[in-house]
This record gives sequence, structure tokens and C-alpha cells, in this order.
Amino acid sequence: MKNEIHGIALPQFKYYEPKNYHPNWDEIREESHALAKKIAANMMPFTFRLKITSRKRRFFAIIKLLKNLFINKHRAAKGYGTAS
Repeated sequence: MKNEIHGIALPQFKYYEPKNYHPNWDEIREESHALAKKIAANMMPFTFRLKITSRKRRFFAIIKLLKNLFINKHRAAKGYGTAS
């Protein structure tokens, strides 16, 4: 049994003695490996289109941040929002 998936090492049980009511860890490990592979296969790769969308979102977030910064700076200069 391989003890790593996608470069992530899985922990080993050194001092564990299974009881009759405990789960079958080998079965669970195999099931989790199969599930991880299925999830990894369905993950969307980082494509050019996704990259453009991400950059566009960041650009508009920065524009909004700067706009709010200037609005708040202007308000602070006029004394709005101060507890006096």
C-alpha cells in the first residue's frame, strides 16, 4: 500500500491495535485514495481563461479599494465619522 498521494505523506499507525468494533483502516485508506484521485481528475486546471477572469476580478477590486480610500480620506479631512 502506497502511503502518499499527490506527494502528501499519509500518517502511519505505529502503536495501534485494532478492536473488533474499529473500522478497517486499509479499506478506508483505499477508499480515500480512490476518492482523492476522482476529485483530482475533476478539478478544473488553471487555464488562460480562468487566469484572465482572476486578473479582471483583482483589477476591479483594486479600483474599488482606491475609490473607497479616496472617499474615506475626503470624509476624514472634512471631519465626518469622528466622535466629537
